[in-house]
Amino acid sequence: RGGDWSSDVCSSDPFEPTTTSNSRSQTRTLLLEALDTNTPLNAAFPPGTREVEKLETTAEVLQLFVASLTDGIIPAPFWKTIDDDLAARKRAPTPDETRILTMVPLADSPPHSIALVHLVVRLGKVVAIRAPSSSNPATEAKPSRFDFRQSMGYGRARRATLTDDPSLAARRAIERRIAEVWAPVMIRGPEGVGEKERRASEARKRGVVEAFLAKE
Repeated sequence: RGGDWSSDVCSSDPFEPTTTSNSRSQTRTLLLEALDTNTPLNAAFPPGTREVEKLETTAEVLQLFVASLTDGIIPAPFWKTIDDDLAARKRAPTPDETRILTMVPLADSPPHSIALVHLVVRLGKVVAIRAPSSSNPATEAKPSRFDFRQSMGYGRARRATLTDDPSLAARRAIERRIAEVWAPVMIRGPEGVGEKERRASEARKRGVVEAFLAKE
């Protein structure tokens, strides 16, 4: 169930938009109406709408829709289980470990686990489209757990983690940017905690989204 998700605009997009919120206002309203009436989104755009406006408005509406879900993609009770597991670890988990410990609790709620998989797959496609091709295929190795130390709130990395390949560094930056935007939209909680604990939990949220976007 969702609330009134047509009245507000999410504060940020995965990438800096090139169109203004005002210019997207009409197409945003049409897309929201299409969702309410189960109409194909492509048919909702007025003739002559620029492709960039279609892309950015669709991304904005997707964020609005996910943000409107009462339980989010990962509800607060499930996030508490995941967050407690992450917080108890002495070292940052690998991306694969993070994905597993996230999916295990969600197995009790197929709608949420399926929604998570669908969303991160599509966000991963955005990363793949935007990330430059590697100039050295050998550098496309699995990211080490040190890539996620700071994202997951485990402090600064003890050693350099990215290769000298700038394309790989660019991909990591895109993954982190998407995680910054989408983690608070996707994951609910924590509730009733202090500011320090909340900040640490927010960092772990970003790390979880990054883990699902990481190329392995």
